[in-house]
This record gives sequence, C-alpha cells and structure tokens, in this order.
Amino acid sequence: MIVRNLARLCVCASILFTLTIHAQDAPKSVQAKFLKQPKQAEKLDTFSNPKPFGKWFILSSVIYWGGSIADLASSQNGYEVNPLLRNPSGRVGNGKALLLTGSGYGLTLMIEKRHPKAATVLRFIVGGVRLGLAFRNLRQ
Repeated sequence: MIVRNLARLCVCASILFTLTIHAQDAPKSVQAKFLKQPKQAEKLDTFSNPKPFGKWFILSSVIYWGGSIADLASSQNGYEVNPLLRNPSGRVGNGKALLLTGSGYGLTLMIEKRHPKAATVLRFIVGGVRLGLAFRNLRQ
C-alpha cells in the first residue's frame, strides 16, 4: 500500500513538474536586472518557444500517452517480460509503468525547452513503439 501511494505521489509530482516547465521564462525586465548587458536579455528570448502547445506537440503527446495506455491495458492478462515493470507475481505493475511513462514524458518536456523538434520526434517514436507492443500483446 505504501509503494502504491508513493508511486501515485511520484506520478502526480512529475505531472505537476512538467506542467510548469513552459512557465519558466522570465520577462525581459527581470532578465535585464540580472544581466550586465541588455543585449543578452534579447538573446535569451531566441531560445524560448513561441508556441509551446502547438498542433505537433498535442499530436505527439496524444500518440505518446495513447501508446502507453494501450500497452499497459494489453499487458494486464499476460506475464510481463520487462523486469522493471514486473510485480513479484510476474504481472505488470501499473504504478511502476505509469511512473516510468510519466518520467519519460517529463524528460521530453525538459528536452523541448531547447530542442522542440527532437522532443516531438521522440514522443512520436516512443508512442509508436508502445502501440506496436500493444498490438503484439493483443495477438498473443
């Protein structure tokens, strides 16, 4: 019970952490106070993502979470091959799977700050692989 509550807490914390990543940009006036040259504050704005929640971000996130949930749902009745996600009974651990999925998603959001295209491609690839695993689990 303690492990399950701890896993839920970690998932909620990772979701809340990832939601605040795009809100980290400080205004130019605050940046100018801490930087010696005002031109440096303008250079920092070139790294900010003008549309953090564009259509590709939303589509890649839907593919990522859809593939993850489909893989988790298709693994419920069988034995889990991945030792990181396996319970002592050999079945999939829902808390562990959601914790690792949320952590991976948080990692892509941290990457998105500097490399939005790479993060989007990574979410598409991971979601596609997890969808493929879900189809493989359903055929067995």
